[in-house]
Amino acid sequence: MHKSFKTSNRLPGRQRGALTMLSAVMILLLLTELVIYAVSGGVYEQYKSANDTRQKLALHAAEAGLNHGREFFVANRALVVSAVTDVLPDGSDGWLSTGAEHWLKCSDVDLSTGYGTHPCYAESVTALRDESYYYSFGGSTEVPVDTDSIIVDTTKQVAVQALLCMTEMDFTLDPVVQGCTTDDLVQNEKYFVVTLLARGEADCDGGSCFAEALIVEKIAGTSPGSGGTAPAAPLVTKSTFPPNGTAEIVPNPNGMGNGVPLSAWLNNNPNCGAAPVVDAEGGSWATCEREEFYGLEDFPDDYACSFAQCACKESDSDKMISVSGTGQVTPVINFDITSDENFPCDLFEYVFGVAKDAAGIAAIKGMATVIDDCGILDENSTGIFWATGDLCDIKNRVGSYDSPVLLISASTLTRFNAGAEIFGLTFITDAEDSAAEIVVNGNATVYGQMIIAATIGLFNGTFQVVYLGPVLERALGLGSIGVMAGGWTDFHKDWQ
Repeated sequence: MHKSFKTSNRLPGRQRGALTMLSAVMILLLLTELVIYAVSGGVYEQYKSANDTRQKLALHAAEAGLNHGREFFVANRALVVSAVTDVLPDGSDGWLSTGAEHWLKCSDVDLSTGYGTHPCYAESVTALRDESYYYSFGGSTEVPVDTDSIIVDTTKQVAVQALLCMTEMDFTLDPVVQGCTTDDLVQNEKYFVVTLLARGEADCDGGSCFAEALIVEKIAGTSPGSGGTAPAAPLVTKSTFPPNGTAEIVPNPNGMGNGVPLSAWLNNNPNCGAAPVVDAEGGSWATCEREEFYGLEDFPDDYACSFAQCACKESDSDKMISVSGTGQVTPVINFDITSDENFPCDLFEYVFGVAKDAAGIAAIKGMATVIDDCGILDENSTGIFWATGDLCDIKNRVGSYDSPVLLISASTLTRFNAGAEIFGLTFITDAEDSAAEIVVNGNATVYGQMIIAATIGLFNGTFQVVYLGPVLERALGLGSIGVMAGGWTDFHKDWQ
């Protein structure tokens, strides 16, 4: 009998699970690729994060450099744009003076490549580069601020450089700002812009750094007089003048045009609520040319002299511009005295450019050193002072021809004593006391300008005001340095 056989479709036992194995291998390969991708992505993110961290560290270093650079220029505000030799009592020279060599002209630098690390390349407007200055001292173009020493991380470093634009202003044109200028005959110390350049670096090792940040910030001069209008007269007053006493004025020789002198600008505006200010018989007063006042054609080096020598003498009456109450039968009020029906009722706003309210007063006081004792002022004093309290008693010589003061007295009583001399602008205001008053007890002199926005009291002695244009310009240029709105930016493409 034959046996029957059946055919089986099943694989041998040892071949079972091959498909499962193949699937597992494929999954493993996919997982491996995912792991490799994830690792490479993680490494990339780490690189990216590290680079971002290094860049932020470099930016922080650059910001620190900008802050220190700004404070450096604020601390040297009296020197930054002065062209005067020995401008400070300690003999320091202005940085634009001959031989000071703190500011050098970009026009003297070879900038033919059009780009580079020299600070002049940071001026984004190519046309202004030749009219700008760059900071340089001791052979280095870096501003001497040691920011590196206070950075905790020793792998960071920063270098600060600076550009100077002496702004060329023409108030008859629109726009008023005409650009920068290196012409010292056009420059005005009140109007300038300093561009700070900071190059921060991080991840530094042995001189090589792997991250860099270049940033720029513009700062500019701020002064109480920069926002207002500087009167052209040596004496400006809203109160009755002349006082009950003796006054002498040496005029601005070009106050009303070339060769046309101006001695006093007086309030005759009916809207100001003041009595008529020109009272020809109110006191003994006179104006005279500077040569007659000094009695010399060559003036003293410091423009100060003794009262015995300096006066508007009646013996020179043929040379006098204006004389009143000096024994003449008919007192004379000549053309150098301007009694203005459009006189500004608020001299504070006119001169400083801010209203005489709490905010405006705070703004001007914020630029000044506030004092309650004018007796601390002497010939070594320079800067802006705001006198407050009951009494501003002036007894000494205050300031100098090269280093004048801007004295704003808001004291209830401002008193000039015998021998008192002030170089600069003296502004008497009723900003803190509506009854504020100025009196004179003896011969006293202001070299520069006197503006009286308060009551004029008794003058016992001779009060003299001698117009000195350079002194007034320096006084009005006093102030601080502040950041310009919108002045922060990254570097220009040409500065590398």
